[in-house]
Amino acid sequence: MSGKQLTDSVEEVFDLVRKSEGIISTFNANEVAEEPQTVESEYERFADTHISLGDTDGFEDRVYESLVENEKPTKGYLYGPFGYGKTSTSVSIWKEITDNDVIAVPPFTLTSFTAIMRATHGWMRYELSNKAPGYVDELEEIKDRYINQELEAYAEQKKDDHQFQDKRQLVEMFREMERNNDLDLSIQADTLIDFFSECTELALRADFDGLLVLGDEFQQYFKSADNRQDAESRFRNLVFGLQAGAKVQDEFGLFISMPEQTKSTLDAHAGDVLNRLERDNLTLNLKNVYGKDFPAELWGRYAQEYGFNDRQHDVISRPALKSIGEICSREDLSNGPRTVIDIFRLAIKKYQNSGECFTALELADAFYEGEV
Repeated sequence: MSGKQLTDSVEEVFDLVRKSEGIISTFNANEVAEEPQTVESEYERFADTHISLGDTDGFEDRVYESLVENEKPTKGYLYGPFGYGKTSTSVSIWKEITDNDVIAVPPFTLTSFTAIMRATHGWMRYELSNKAPGYVDELEEIKDRYINQELEAYAEQKKDDHQFQDKRQLVEMFREMERNNDLDLSIQADTLIDFFSECTELALRADFDGLLVLGDEFQQYFKSADNRQDAESRFRNLVFGLQAGAKVQDEFGLFISMPEQTKSTLDAHAGDVLNRLERDNLTLNLKNVYGKDFPAELWGRYAQEYGFNDRQHDVISRPALKSIGEICSREDLSNGPRTVIDIFRLAIKKYQNSGECFTALELADAFYEGEV
């Protein structure tokens, strides 16, 4: 490979890591429902930069196979510290599953069962409008029926707290609040499971292979709850109901992501819930994926895909890659893979400016100067 070819290849990798930016902001349920084109465009941009390594390599295929082959609904989760690519990995799962003709609700901040229903309905409406418009009216009927049922029940529960003579006025007030995302209806697990089942059945009739819901930032579910114990109980009922599989189509799946701390809390207080989420062997600990060898593996994959495999160490030296791995495996020194991408940008910029290799000594200088 000539110097000019290497420079061109490195330019392409720089465009890739610059586009990645290392940070993905998770959309909320309202944005997924009301701005699906923006969500799709932004997430696809990040999906193009994601490279699956280690335990994540082929994980998307396992999720799909479980979804279409299991005789019960699919369940799974991933977790890891800040900066370890939880949302990025979820986005990669979403993209791969979507490309396999499944309606996959993209990662959204999971704050409540109402948010799950809102995101699922909104994204299904978007997918059906584009690919099977004849089924949109039926989806709207399903959504309206469940929302009306919940609004009636909520109004009955709250009628003594308000001064309306007519309960219908109270229902309409709550309906407007729900539309504006100002009301959590405290939907029960059985109701949500029935909703999932009808939506999955509709997706199958519309010639999709299934329905997958990807909830992100699971810690927000507990932070948003008025009563954590009630929220935990509802989520337990949801997971137990999905594990039983009696009320929902087999081609439905729920996959969530959470910080390491939330997983530890669930281990202590709701180990039975995690146990059932793990029954399909679809669990990822991203801390295990992004170990000391990750920077060298990722750089090698970039070099292979962009055609400079035999000269990859002309850009970043082997000792530098090893040092990056040592640094990025320590939470007190880095934010895991996010820091790796930052250092790759520095190394590529150096090569672009001088044609010289990025060394371990220059890595140390970059830390000393606060460039990382």
